[in-house]
Amino acid sequence: MKRTQCKEKGEIVGLILKYILYFFGFYILSKANINGIIQPFSFGLIFGLMWCGNNVLILAPSYVVASFLGGFSLSALYNALGVAIIILIAYGIHYKFRKRMVYWQIGIYGILSQIVTVTFSILDGGNPIFIVISLILGELFMFACIKIFEAIKVKGFAYKFSLDEIICAGILLMAISSGLGEFQLGDFSLIKLFGAILILLSSNVFSSQIALFSAGIMGLGVFLNSSSPILLSAFILWALSVSCFRGRNKIFSAFALLLVEAGLGWFFNLYYSYSIISFLPVIIGALIFMVIPQKFLNELSGFFNCELEGATIRNLANRNNECVARKLGELSEIFAEMDNSFRGLIKGGLSKEQAKEMLCGDLKMKVCENCPDKNKCHRVYADETRKIFLNMVDAGFERGKATLIDVPPFLTSRCNHVNVIISTINETSAQYKQYASLMTNFDSSRILVADQLQGISKIMRSLALDIKKPISFDSWKEKKITESLAYSNITCSDVVVYDQGESEMFVSLVVKNEEIDHDKIADILSKVCAGKLSFDSEGNSGRSGWTTLTFKTSPAYNIVFGTATTKKATSKVSGDSYSLIKIDNDKFMMALCDGMGSGKKAEKTSNLAMGIIENFYKAGFDNEIILSSANKLLSLSNDEMFSALDLAIVDLRKGVADLIKLGAPVGLVKHKSSTDLIEGSALPLGIIDNVQPNIKKLVLNSGDYIILATDGITDSFVSNEDYINFVNNLTESNPQNMSEEILKKALENCGGSAVDDMTIIISKIFKN
Repeated sequence: MKRTQCKEKGEIVGLILKYILYFFGFYILSKANINGIIQPFSFGLIFGLMWCGNNVLILAPSYVVASFLGGFSLSALYNALGVAIIILIAYGIHYKFRKRMVYWQIGIYGILSQIVTVTFSILDGGNPIFIVISLILGELFMFACIKIFEAIKVKGFAYKFSLDEIICAGILLMAISSGLGEFQLGDFSLIKLFGAILILLSSNVFSSQIALFSAGIMGLGVFLNSSSPILLSAFILWALSVSCFRGRNKIFSAFALLLVEAGLGWFFNLYYSYSIISFLPVIIGALIFMVIPQKFLNELSGFFNCELEGATIRNLANRNNECVARKLGELSEIFAEMDNSFRGLIKGGLSKEQAKEMLCGDLKMKVCENCPDKNKCHRVYADETRKIFLNMVDAGFERGKATLIDVPPFLTSRCNHVNVIISTINETSAQYKQYASLMTNFDSSRILVADQLQGISKIMRSLALDIKKPISFDSWKEKKITESLAYSNITCSDVVVYDQGESEMFVSLVVKNEEIDHDKIADILSKVCAGKLSFDSEGNSGRSGWTTLTFKTSPAYNIVFGTATTKKATSKVSGDSYSLIKIDNDKFMMALCDGMGSGKKAEKTSNLAMGIIENFYKAGFDNEIILSSANKLLSLSNDEMFSALDLAIVDLRKGVADLIKLGAPVGLVKHKSSTDLIEGSALPLGIIDNVQPNIKKLVLNSGDYIILATDGITDSFVSNEDYINFVNNLTESNPQNMSEEILKKALENCGGSAVDDMTIIISKIFKN
């Protein structure tokens, strides 16, 4: 509770100090001018602060009081009241209608706020040219304030400002320096005190370049106010001397500043008239800088130094990637061991010879155990009896059951339990077959699980290798992107440019929701990065009103699809199913399943096979594991579930495709002037335990078509040559129209009625 109260008190104190600072800003800018004639700066600050969400009900009276004290005249009061009234009216209108103010509107409000000022200037006989110049410069200063305040509000101080934001900050500093140049108490100059502190802090907290920039801007502000370049040259010499000792003990910087100022004042007579009072502001500024703890300056430097923070975060990202890669590698080994363990559980069923011996033993035990002639049959005639039992068991195995015909006269003449022997053989044979089937299924299940474990192990190993690659960042491009987006009126609070792999570049940036334009941003990024980038994903930035967008290097190729399908004329549903999905960053899968037969059973089979294949490919498993697993899952079903499979995995970055066929009819690859036939000879999924797919790798060119069709389409043509000729002569360039044309022709070939389910899918590859 006490912590909460302390926090609330701290927030209140901070709020009070903020508005006190605004008050002094209004007061200083009311004094700012250009050569004592043009005063364009007074109203820009309050409009900039209003734009960034500060309380207008506090700003307006503060502005009036500060402006009146600065000018200390009725005209100054009326001018300030004119600005305050307009800003309150504008705020009230937008607050009532819940409409956000836009740039052109605040520009109009700024002009309206100067009506009183312009009126007084005209009545006082002011030069109309100077009045217009003052109004234009005032509008420009207002937008500079909006730009820098908005940048601080959005980015804070932990991110590097873009070039235009730095220029706007310089304009604001120049105006403040112009106002401070008016505060002269005898030989004591307030701008010297301000300049000494700012230059010393800039050099130690930021860099020598920032110190020189600040010195030049402050000197320029004083020059505009007084038309004297004396302080401009003095400030630059201060910054140069202070920069020589940057990184050393701060006493050297302070001493260098004092030494240069003393030389300029007493040795070179830069100021014409110089006294100890003239030297006093610089002494006070150096002392203030000296009493600031070095620890605080270091913390301030770390807070403002976005490059250091960015480097730390990026090093941390690479280090975390190494840790994740190591963990994935360890998990990969665990799954590999589990794969070995499951394969060790595969027992395999008894061989037929072993099973026959076992059944003969069961027969002897069940039938002959209590027979009075047991010793005679199994001792005196042991070899003959064993041979008869084996022959009868063998007959039961081969034909499914033994009959009286299989019993030799040698046994029927001496045994009274022939019928019991036959029924026992048939019963035990059936039990063995059931056992053998069960054991086979157990082993198949273990192999299936082992395959999945092996696949997971491979995926994790692959992920570990990908993640282990160090991510390289590009700070120059990040800065350039921020500036380029700002020039296009797109506010970007953060941007990261990094490479992942040899040919893939990613750009992640945070922009305002209302300024999101994927195409426009992609064009800007492509120009800066000197390569085509395309939108990849969009996510929550964690800040209200802002969104994180990710763009990446566009693949060399792109793809469009077309499909056409119809069911068998006598069926209610089609037994064909197809899929066109993205399975990786730049990989697409086009798949076609034809369940054996037609109707609901065929539909169930093809949908099951397609679902398995889709999910496995999305998870990143290898072709062999996916097809083997799908095959085993279908073969383990109690129903006979077979499905012809036609697959094409297209890598758009490399421009290659893997074509996989399992019991599927021919496929086609149509080029600009020819068409190639892709054949397959493997059996459909679910027929045999070990699947051997026919995989063909193709190098694709822009304008190529991959055509996959079920046998309902291909069988409608007289021959493969007839099918190829028809496709090769098609003039359609749209894959959807092309697929419809082929289906239409297939139906014509069948007399207008589909004699089987017909489905065709076509993909067209083209250069990005």
